This record gives sequence, structure tokens and C-alpha cells, in this order.
Amino acid sequence: QVAIISINGKQRSGKSFLANQFVKFLKYGDEGGTSWLDKELESNFEWRGSYERVTSGIQIWHEPLFVKHNGEEIGVIFLDTQGLHDKSTGSQGDSVIFGVSVLLSSVFIYNERQVAEDALQYLRSYLELAKFATGENDGSSNSERLTFQKLICLIRDFEADEYMFGYYDDTNCPSGQTVNLKQAIFGLSPGMSAEAKDTRMGIESCFEETGVYAMSGPGRKSPNKPECGKSQDWEPEF
Repeated sequence: QVAIISINGKQRSGKSFLANQFVKFLKYGDEGGTSWLDKELESNFEWRGSYERVTSGIQIWHEPLFVKHNGEEIGVIFLDTQGLHDKSTGSQGDSVIFGVSVLLSSVFIYNERQVAEDALQYLRSYLELAKFATGENDGSSNSERLTFQKLICLIRDFEADEYMFGYYDDTNCPSGQTVNLKQAIFGLSPGMSAEAKDTRMGIESCFEETGVYAMSGPGRKSPNKPECGKSQDWEPEF
């Protein structure tokens, strides 16, 4: 079996850096500890701390990385994508990149520094365009609706005292956590506007699973600068 993991979101938000960390973990994580963080890859997803775009289109890691899951070997392939809202691409190009990525993905990571209302609205709009491209919104009465596989909203540089760093979904939270961040973002409340409710229901209806991951910021030094790219420069939580 094959699992495809893609990272998507606004331009200049650290997607390529993170994709390289995922690759290093699957290649070297079995060595134990955190030594894998400082391993050098022979090739990587290109990145740098720059205002201008680095990734163009969709970049595919050149080989599957094999892991065991429930006794079965799975080949994992990573996709790194061009950031949304790039000044030289336009909304049509954004829609194509987003649509192809979500259609291919087993796990679709939506990378944001905060999941504000506008970020959810953009996500909903791009998902509707992806469904339209497959004929899902053609008005047919087909009872089997298209759903994509898994969405993870990755919140970078997360700061909220009542929530711990880690993964949240409908039934799981970090150990010791008493309130659910996923429910806080995607849950419906009596005082919520009809538009906000529709946005959340629309997103969740597109996926078999939806989760949220709260990720610490790097702390002392930003890993987006090559001279600060070693784990000794980062906060332990990161």
C-alpha cells in the first residue's frame, strides 16, 4: 500500500522545512532519540528564509519511505506544494495546485499560523473547487458522495494557555488535556453565524477524518534561517 502526505497553505509559512523534517524522521527516526533532527539529506525540498517563492507547483519526494503499520508495510510519499496566494500565480493556479494535491493525498496537511475564520473560508472554497473538478457538484443524485481521506489543520507557532501542544480529533486529545481544540475550531455553537456553521460543516463533509495539530514555535532562533537550522537552536517543545 501507498500513503501520500501533502503539505499545503500560504506561501512563506515553513511548509518545505517541515516536509524535510518528516522525511528525515522516516529515514532516520529508528536510530532513537532526536539525532535524526540534525541528519543531512542528500537531496531535499528546497527552502530558504526569503520573501520570494521557492517551491513551484507540486514537488514529489523521489522515493517512497517504508514504515510498518499494524504489521503491514506501507510506502509513504511526500508532496510539497507551492504556497497559496502567490503574486505570480493567481487564484486559478492556486486552485489547480490545491485540487491536485487534495485528490492525491491520503493525509492533507493544511499549514497555518492560526486557523482564523478567513483561513477556514479559503479552505472551504478550494475544497468546493476540487469537488467540482471531479464532477462531484454536477447535480447528480449519486448516493456515494466523494470524500477525501484525512485533513490535519496544522497550527504553527501555536499560543493558547488552555491547550497543550499535540494532536486533537473528535475523540483524542494530548494526555492530560481537558478541553478539545478540534471541537473549539470546528464545533458548532448557538451564537455562531449561519455562514460560519456552513463553512465548518462543508469542510468536514469533504473528509473521512478531520484533526487539528497544535505545534510550538521554534523559540530562540528561527529554523527558516540556514544558520539556525540545528535542533540545538530550537525550543524542546518545537
